[in-house]
This record gives sequence, C-alpha cells and structure tokens, in this order.
Amino acid sequence: MVIMALPKGPRYSPSFANLTEDRAKVVSAMTAATKLIWLESPTNPTMKLVDIAAVAAHARRTNPDAIIGVDNMLMPPYFQCPFALGADLVVHSATKYLNSHSNTALGAVPSQMDCYLAHRGLKRLHLHMQAQEHNALALARALEASPYVESVIYPGLASYLQHALAKRQMSGCGGMLAFRIKGDLATATAFFQHLKTVTLADSLGGVDSLAELPATMTQGNLSAEERAKHGITDSLIRVSVGVEDAVDVVEDVIQALKKAFAASKVR
Repeated sequence: MVIMALPKGPRYSPSFANLTEDRAKVVSAMTAATKLIWLESPTNPTMKLVDIAAVAAHARRTNPDAIIGVDNMLMPPYFQCPFALGADLVVHSATKYLNSHSNTALGAVPSQMDCYLAHRGLKRLHLHMQAQEHNALALARALEASPYVESVIYPGLASYLQHALAKRQMSGCGGMLAFRIKGDLATATAFFQHLKTVTLADSLGGVDSLAELPATMTQGNLSAEERAKHGITDSLIRVSVGVEDAVDVVEDVIQALKKAFAASKVR
C-alpha cells in the first residue's frame, strides 16, 4: 500500500496497488519492465497487513526475476521476518525499534557513537519487544472497552480484521496500534493536551510511549482526499507503546480521553 507519490523520471515509472485488500493485484500492477515490488506491512499509520508470502508467490509466477522488497519498520525482526516469507530485500529503520532509545541519527554515514548506541539497543531488542507487545495489548483492550473510542486497530485483538493473517505471518503483534476517537479534530487535539505519561511525538519504536495525530503530523502533507482514501481520518490516533508499566500507560490514555470529551461538552 503506497500513499506517497513518487516523482516519475526517465529511469523508472512506478505503478501502485493496494495489496492489503487483494494480494493478487500485484499481478495486474506488474508490467514486462517491472524490476522491484515494494510493500509495507504493517502499513503506517493504519496498521493494515499485506500477505507477504502470497504476494511474493503471485509476483514470481508472473516474473521470477522481480525483486520483492519489504519495509519492516513497524514490525521489527523479532516478530516478523520477511526473508522467511519470500522477500529478497528487507529495510528496517535502525533509529526506531532496533535502537529503541530515540537517540541516534543513522544516515548514510553514521557516527561511531550512533553505531555503538544502535548495537547496544539491538542486544535488548527481545526484552523491549516483549514488554511493548504486552503493554500494547493491554492498552488496545482498554481502548476497545472505552465509550470514547470508535474503533481500535491492533493485530493482537480478535476483532482485528486481519487477525488470522497476523497470527500466521508474525510471531507477535508488536507495540504499534491506532484507534479512532469519537468526535472530530478538536476532540482528538484535546486528547493530546491531557496526556501526562504518553508524549506527543511523531517518532516510534522507542522505550517511551509516544502518540501522534497522522492527519496533521506524519501524513499532514497529503491532501484531505488522499487521507480519506487511505482511512487517515481526523480522529485517527497512532500510538507507539513503550516499556513503562502497563497500568501507567492505560490510565494515562483513559484519563486523557475522559478530559477531552469533557472539554468538548464545554465547547
């Protein structure tokens, strides 16, 4: 699922397909010149899954030489290994889960200190991921029971539309979730004003719990029409759950929801 427009040039011409809805669409999107199939699973910020193994199989029947690439930023290798599912190329964001402390800038030429910090984070990746998954599931269940929430999007919930695929494709469901707050943009904005433990920030994958409003932050560069097309509503909130005590995270989010709705009644 691609939601960022790529500039066309003389060397390449991209085509797009929503593989979260129909994995076979990869075939109709391919041409005789297709060299690379690039996908993201889970997608950011709507947490939809692509059946990586099925897409790879469909693509290879059409063109055995096509390279299958996967953006694995939201589900690091502890829980998802695209290579085992047929991918040829996997890209991780080393500044996110792999480092896990939001304190590195790992670009084309990272510094020695950045490499040291990332290597140190990798040694604790399994511990962070276990804690983050535990906390994310606790928060997802609390949100699902909240009268202030329209819907919760987390692969670990039985109500998640692709729950069966999540169980088949991943060994765990990670620390990322999204939910739609009841109300409008003003209600969503008020929610962030009342958070105490969870921080308003557009990064993810660290030991600290972070929340953001994609419609005005990470996907704010898209038109309203594009955001609506991909389910990025004004009420969609993305949360990167950290390793704090689960009770602290849940209580903070629930109290912020209550205060946001109390403020909306005043308006």
